[in-house]
Amino acid sequence: MDRIKRTADYYQLLIDKFAKTGQSPNQLRVYKEIKELVLSCSSYEEIQQKMKSGGYYESPGQALYMDKMMALKKAAQINGFEELAKIYQDRYDEVKADFNKMYEIGYSDKVSAFMAKQSNILNAFYEIYNNYLNHKSANVFDLLYKSSLESIRENYNKLNSLGTDFRSVSGDKYFRHHIILSDADYMIFVSEVESFVTKYEADKSEIQNFNEIAEIAWGILKDKKSQIQEIGRSENAKTKRSVFMAVPPADISGKYEFMSNEQEEF
Repeated sequence: MDRIKRTADYYQLLIDKFAKTGQSPNQLRVYKEIKELVLSCSSYEEIQQKMKSGGYYESPGQALYMDKMMALKKAAQINGFEELAKIYQDRYDEVKADFNKMYEIGYSDKVSAFMAKQSNILNAFYEIYNNYLNHKSANVFDLLYKSSLESIRENYNKLNSLGTDFRSVSGDKYFRHHIILSDADYMIFVSEVESFVTKYEADKSEIQNFNEIAEIAWGILKDKKSQIQEIGRSENAKTKRSVFMAVPPADISGKYEFMSNEQEEF
């Protein structure tokens, strides 16, 4: 009986541990059941027989796995990942129905696919932020001014291809925490990125329309090259070249003088 009591005391220690944390309800349940089983037996051999027939050699591992799935589900929900939380819930239900499902790894592919997608979304969002800073710090004559705007548009569209959009991502607290800006500056960032992309698309459309008109005009004019050149020579003969000069005043209260001088042809 001493051996049975010591075994029961061991399971009581496990019960106390899991009751204290409150994070492992399945393990708590299983060890309570095992303790009751132990105390119902009169010999150690009977304990072994009942544990084997009752599946209690497997159930602690099953319970541990189920508690792990619940912990992962909770972490996913805290981060706002409801899709990932559902993956863990589905896995929990599978293992609860059949402990052999613990040894199947198919669900991990779903988790990996989700995490890869989240990583791609975060990378695209962070690229938008980095290029936003580059664009704001560059002047209009800097090559970075235009290239950063193009990169913003490219990653903005990449979010759409990943099944989301900039507005949804920027409003997600998980992605928001990756951008080191005050709430006020963050709102400006989101608003200006939207306006950058809208203006970029409008400018792009205007340039495309201009190119189309220029292509039509060139189609009309290219066969009249000699006639146009002749008109140019005729009009040029009627003109005179002049040099214009601005002469500054002698003091701050004076006025500029402007001079024009016609040039004689040599």
